[in-house]
Amino acid sequence: MGSIAVNNADIWGFASVGSSSSSAVSVGSNGTIATYDKPQGTIDTTRIATDFTANFDAEMSPTVGTVIASVGATLGTAATTATYRFSGQINSSLTINGNVTLILTGSGDVVKLTGVTR
Repeated sequence: MGSIAVNNADIWGFASVGSSSSSAVSVGSNGTIATYDKPQGTIDTTRIATDFTANFDAEMSPTVGTVIASVGATLGTAATTATYRFSGQINSSLTINGNVTLILTGSGDVVKLTGVTR
């Protein structure tokens, strides 16, 4: 079943899920799915479609980059360009230095972004 976790974000438009019910969209107490002029917490079920489908072509895993066995607290070097391939899971805070391309080749939930700063 396809689902969307909006949490406390706002969707001022439409949402589509691959489910038989709009209940596949979870919205937090401060989240909104509605037009811009509606108050926070509004969920307009007429703006939730339940017929979403998508077919994605199979992609080959990239073979470029340096294979790394683990990811520590930092990756890369300031003012340097580098490409890395990693097949594990990132479970802690990670600081990227320089121009880094990180290719994640694992399966499932390999990274969870909870706070991005720049």
